[in-house]
Amino acid sequence: LLAWWKMDDDSPSSDMVDSISGYDGDCSTAAPAAVEGLVNGSAGAFHFEEGDTDRCDVGNEDGLNVNGSFTITSWVEPESATGADIITHKHNWSNKTGYTTWLQSSKFYCRVCDDVGCTGPNDTYVMTMGHTYHTACTFDRDNGVIKMYVYEEGVGGVGTTSYDTIRENLVNYDTDMMIGMSADVPGNYFDGTIDEVRIYNRKLSDEEIWALQSQGAVAD
Repeated sequence: LLAWWKMDDDSPSSDMVDSISGYDGDCSTAAPAAVEGLVNGSAGAFHFEEGDTDRCDVGNEDGLNVNGSFTITSWVEPESATGADIITHKHNWSNKTGYTTWLQSSKFYCRVCDDVGCTGPNDTYVMTMGHTYHTACTFDRDNGVIKMYVYEEGVGGVGTTSYDTIRENLVNYDTDMMIGMSADVPGNYFDGTIDEVRIYNRKLSDEEIWALQSQGAVAD
């Protein structure tokens, strides 16, 4: 586990604490609001207002310049998702580098780039605004597979999509990791609540994703 932003902080304007590696985020430019956690076991969450350009900047941490397999997970409760609403973003579109997760047209997307091109597939499930979902993206570098999971709280697994990609060599870009906004071109703000964002430097198994969906803990 590389990073875990629990979003439990009472004052998002000063910090978004990473409980694993110290990759704390700065939310002072346009701070989200501290709200109740989205799921059992969560002591808080951050509510992002698209119209207020809320976002958090983690900075350009070397440890987040992942170049192999990875997993990104989060709980989200979107209020709208018509444009590209960023969840996590360490990516430069112009240079075709990095990785990002976002919602668009009420669907979950994950993009991986290798400095030649990008693969950015989406899960096929259409989310209902105002409902709570667990989203997960795994990138299996060895086999060139992106897999996306969407789980609706109180309902269960509602979408799992695998996608073969030619992007077998993830190439990162030295840009800031952003939560709630795109890093390369300011914009694409998230509209809704984000909670429990985790980044792993390995591909989690289906069973491990299920444990997180059930608020189980995966500590390594």
